[in-house]
Amino acid sequence: MDAPYDSWPAGPSSRPPLVLLVHRLPQTRSTIAAAIEMAGCEVCATDTESSAIELIDAVEPNILVFDPNMSAFTIEELSKLIKNCYPNRSVPIVPFVDEGHEDNTHEFLSQLRLLSAQPCKYLH
Repeated sequence: MDAPYDSWPAGPSSRPPLVLLVHRLPQTRSTIAAAIEMAGCEVCATDTESSAIELIDAVEPNILVFDPNMSAFTIEELSKLIKNCYPNRSVPIVPFVDEGHEDNTHEFLSQLRLLSAQPCKYLH
């Protein structure tokens, strides 16, 4: 598995990156959350985009992760909704489709590592 938080690039805060995870299936959500935590991130997980939108202000995530195949929204629609609700907040959105391939998980965790080291400039 990927390296722990110690090897993450230094970010604007000393806490590990916080990932807001949205997935409708509880078992899949737990599995993805465990992989994210093993990579050194904190995770706040929920089952709907609506609840995720409500959580953004409370938990201040660094990254939002969702499965577009299990979502009522496209990535563009979700981005616009977040921007409309929180015009002064920028949250990068990372789509993750769990197809049971380990390569997907490694690629996904690499994306998280890159995003956590950069200012939030994706899609907003």
